Amino acid sequence: MGRVLLVGGVALALLGSGSPGFAAADDTPRGPSPKQLRTVAVALREATDAPGSIVAVQTGKRPPVIVVSGTRDRRNGGTIEPDDPFVTMSVSKAFTAAVVLALVERGDLDLDDRVANHVPGWDRRITIRHLLNHRSGIPSWGNKDDPPDSARDELENADLARRFTMAESLEPVRALPLLTRPGAATHYSNANTILAGLVIESVTGAPLADAYRRHVLDPLRLPSTAYLPQAPAPRPPIPGVLLIEGTDTEIDTSQYAQDSYLTLGGPSVAMVSDAPDLLRFATAFLRGSFPTRALAREARDIDGGGAGLGVIGFSRKGYCIFDGCKRRTKFPRIGFAGNGPGVAVRVVRDPELDTTVLVFANSNRRGKLDPFVNRVFTQLR
Repeated sequence: MGRVLLVGGVALALLGSGSPGFAAADDTPRGPSPKQLRTVAVALREATDAPGSIVAVQTGKRPPVIVVSGTRDRRNGGTIEPDDPFVTMSVSKAFTAAVVLALVERGDLDLDDRVANHVPGWDRRITIRHLLNHRSGIPSWGNKDDPPDSARDELENADLARRFTMAESLEPVRALPLLTRPGAATHYSNANTILAGLVIESVTGAPLADAYRRHVLDPLRLPSTAYLPQAPAPRPPIPGVLLIEGTDTEIDTSQYAQDSYLTLGGPSVAMVSDAPDLLRFATAFLRGSFPTRALAREARDIDGGGAGLGVIGFSRKGYCIFDGCKRRTKFPRIGFAGNGPGVAVRVVRDPELDTTVLVFANSNRRGKLDPFVNRVFTQLR
């Protein structure tokens, strides 16, 4: 990985850059000092009541710096490490979009292909592009604004060890009416990315895990990243703490099976990765030219609803795609966000500062991570 130092009792990792698509930038600002990052890591852990936290920064072509605070596990302890893997939750959507764009680059797909040509049974107005930018009109599925009569929670909780196929997960959604005409409005839904996963398998004729490996993980050299429903994690992801809603009861996510949750969400939530891999991926996708310069530029073009193609826009206050963006919202930053059982993570790039910031806490008492992202950006000098 690189050198690991101890700074004020906090592990500090200095990683080699070596990322695909990495361009020189000699006039970039200096990154925050180790002392400043230590303060952010401790404050992040305390604010989220998490066992551990990770704060990572990459500025220009300098080696990334990763600072950690706390422990891997509330029950068993153990110092959290800079390269500890974790489930990335909705950051998984960016990996899925990257596979789709790689297939577009190969000529196997077109962004304006009709989804129904690859996966029959869906509204023929929905295109591949609509899935990646959440403009398909498909209702929420496993999101905080699921319809009151959604079957999602019932399916997950009936048997936590049950494993769903992507088609099984989407069957209840396929029968629902669209919220809007495809292309008319942004409405964030895990179902978009799950359906994109089915499109990938239809086009490649192979399991989705193979497509991730062939088109993204191997080309970008991401050894700690895998798709959990179909491939073993290179190393077990660290557990998190989960506060049971409406109670003071807290459980460790290692105490129960997560098969139903991870397979119901599939390619929208179920990638495991670590901070070094995520920084490398962000460098290629958010800063570089993966899979091509033109496609990367298109992916990073954020629309008024706060979405690009697998990328979301961040204002100075944070993201708005999940709640609806106000008219004329500006998105000076781009990146990915994930929240789920025992996980809260942000990976945010500020192009003007040529800096990417990653923050992670292994707790669902996530509060708001965005202020900590902003705090790091304001410390650049």
